[in-house]
Amino acid sequence: MRKVVREHRTWFRDSIAEIVGATGHPDPGAAARELTLLRDGAMVGGYLEDADEVRESLAHAARSILSSGVPEAL
Repeated sequence: MRKVVREHRTWFRDSIAEIVGATGHPDPGAAARELTLLRDGAMVGGYLEDADEVRESLAHAARSILSSGVPEAL
C-alpha cells in the first residue's frame, strides 16, 4: 500500500512542479513539495476541523507560495 501511495504522491508533486514551473516560479520543485505538504495537512484538517476554514487557509497559504518570487507581470 505504501508503494502505491508513494507513487501517487510522486506523480502529484511532479505534476504540480510542472504547472508551477510554467508560471515562471524560481523554484517549482520546492513550491511543489510545499504545496503537497499543505494538501496533506488540509486533508487531515478538513476531517478534524471545519472544512471551510481549512479550505480558506489552504488557499491563502498556496497563494503565498505561488506568489513568492514570481515576476509581477504574471
